[in-house]
Amino acid sequence: MMSPGVSIAAGSPAVLPCGGREGAAPRLLSALLACLFCMLCLNSCFAPGVGYVHTPKAVEKRAELARKFMDFLPGERKNDPAAREEAKWLADTAYIASAEIARLNRTVLPNWMNNMLINGNFRDRGLCWHYQHDLYRELRRRPLKYFRVGCCVRDQNRAAEHNCVYVTAREREWPECILLDPWARGGYLMFKEPEDIGDNWKDFPEMAARLSVIYPEGHKRSFAHWYMIRWKDGKYHAWYEKGSEKAPQYQTMLENIRRYKNARTTADAP
Repeated sequence: MMSPGVSIAAGSPAVLPCGGREGAAPRLLSALLACLFCMLCLNSCFAPGVGYVHTPKAVEKRAELARKFMDFLPGERKNDPAAREEAKWLADTAYIASAEIARLNRTVLPNWMNNMLINGNFRDRGLCWHYQHDLYRELRRRPLKYFRVGCCVRDQNRAAEHNCVYVTAREREWPECILLDPWARGGYLMFKEPEDIGDNWKDFPEMAARLSVIYPEGHKRSFAHWYMIRWKDGKYHAWYEKGSEKAPQYQTMLENIRRYKNARTTADAP
């Protein structure tokens, strides 16, 4: 899903036509379609549950990701305890935030279904660039000494556009990084190493610069804060633009911020 420039028009939900005279055949067809829909829903993958990041598999993957971050550091820093702690914080935060972003978005899989729900106004957020903005926000919560966080994009301005976040050592340049994809599996974080990043991916420093203004290192903005707000006309605008406060999605954001202020789960704390 394409990331927003000045604005993005939301698509319309797909509609399946239904016709024919009343009778056994149409009723049977309706029943079959209903069963198919129920089976699809039952077999859909939902957002990770609270506590998922503490399962043995997730703990192992978090540790693996931290080690991969460390591999990008110069030799003399690979044994630095402060560097290891920073790498662990980044890995833990990436996994924890990805899962909680999906829960807040009420994400479902497969992704085409999730995108249809968003474009049909049944969900507020959950497109790939939503995840990019939100994960970048969470990885900017502390000043980093050894690593840096960036944004990247695949097939920019094409139908297959995909947006992610990456982490690398401060001395390294794109594509020497670990690409973090929280969207592909609906909050179950995936990551790619340099050899797995194809030529259709590229650095997206313009987006990182834009987000850095809103989320400087060490920022204190709410977990429920959104950079882009969808207006009633289906187009996206920055949350601070005049008129955004009138959008229903802006009010949803404020409600989420109030809720998260006192009720954010602590079960996934590192």
